[in-house]
Amino acid sequence: MTITDFEEEIKKYTSDLKLAKKEGDKFKEGDSLENLAICYSVMPGHEDLQKAVDYYNQAINIFLQFDWVEMFYKASASLGMVYEKLLHDPYSALRVYEYALDQGEKNLVFEVEEYYREECIRAVGRLKNERS
Repeated sequence: MTITDFEEEIKKYTSDLKLAKKEGDKFKEGDSLENLAICYSVMPGHEDLQKAVDYYNQAINIFLQFDWVEMFYKASASLGMVYEKLLHDPYSALRVYEYALDQGEKNLVFEVEEYYREECIRAVGRLKNERS
């Protein structure tokens, strides 16, 4: 991704977010927030990890509020990775993963939901093991 691509993506998702809020489309709002978080966490040299964390948290709250389990787990796993791998904050990562597992559905409907849930479970095990 080039800086021009990054800037275009930010403009697109910011515009999508404004439109979603105006229309009251919570799914599109959460999706736009998550996409902004991804942009701010992956652009080498232009990361704004605090923005990424803020956008992920907003998206997670929307996904949880509306029981969008797949998106909830996906955003939670991604936020945990930002804390763990980019911010080098295993304690915050562990809190995010454990929160996801505490809040998430026990009876998952789709295979992809199980995948992201399992990612959280593996991360909790890994981080707890590293603390020992």
